[in-house]
Amino acid sequence: DKKDTLFISISVLGMAFYSMRYIGTQALERISFYFLIGQAIVLPTVIGKFEPRSRKIINMAVCALSIALFVYRLNATYGIEYMFFWEG
Repeated sequence: DKKDTLFISISVLGMAFYSMRYIGTQALERISFYFLIGQAIVLPTVIGKFEPRSRKIINMAVCALSIALFVYRLNATYGIEYMFFWEG
């Protein structure tokens, strides 16, 4: 499907920017967030292709991994407190 191909391409591009953050700066990670819409559309489409019995397990695994990633990213801050430009 042409529409699915577009969103898969967007997702691959976003993952490429995200993986480049380990090579370059973390600014590339911020660019990858613009491509999250492709992942949000592709993921349910891909899960929908599985048989109904395994779809439930995959949904639970995706939810668990998403929560784990959220908690990891929440704890992975470098302890830098946010300051307004007039405070520093």
